[in-house]
Amino acid sequence: MSIDLSYPLVSAMGQHDAMDGYIICLMLQQTAFDDSELPHELNLASEMVQLVQMTQTSSLTTDDPLGLGELLSDACLLMKTIYKNDTDHHASHILEKMLSEAKTGIEKFLQTNNTLNYPAAYRLAFRELGLSIGFHGVEQMETLLKNHPEHFSPNIHRLLNELLDYLPVAKIIEKFWMEPANQMATTWNEHLDINSVMLATSLQPEGYFDKIFL
Repeated sequence: MSIDLSYPLVSAMGQHDAMDGYIICLMLQQTAFDDSELPHELNLASEMVQLVQMTQTSSLTTDDPLGLGELLSDACLLMKTIYKNDTDHHASHILEKMLSEAKTGIEKFLQTNNTLNYPAAYRLAFRELGLSIGFHGVEQMETLLKNHPEHFSPNIHRLLNELLDYLPVAKIIEKFWMEPANQMATTWNEHLDINSVMLATSLQPEGYFDKIFL
């Protein structure tokens, strides 16, 4: 939207925008409740209902590695939000949908859109590193599940355990893009800033997830 919210700057909606909006609404309500200086009467229920409806009627599945990484990172955020204060009965169902469709997308990426065997000149590091960051989010979710299993449904336990099988992909991506020869590729240097930030984030994911998602 424009700064004054009077008109849309972008007329289309991204595949995961409704999901992002729902999670942010949950976080805003939780923050307002936790902070004594903010009004506890903050009520985003009507907005959340609309966003839930949009999420339920749209597919979250993608075989784009960056989109998959976002899906997994957002699932980690939602899981931590549920653990802190599960005040919306839709949250667990949406988390299940996110994990299920992320698994479908990962399988599709590895089977049909897998760039991981290509030379560096035919790969985009920041998109692949987005996926490796998402896998580190899976590690965070695994820790939360082990420490607080009672907060999450059997389906979430099952789906998360299935996603653990794909964690080695993160190390494959990181190892490839840490090679000096691969950082000589045009595709690395054309996007040097974002590639460097994404690689650093993937190598030190705690600095991202602990600071942003707590």
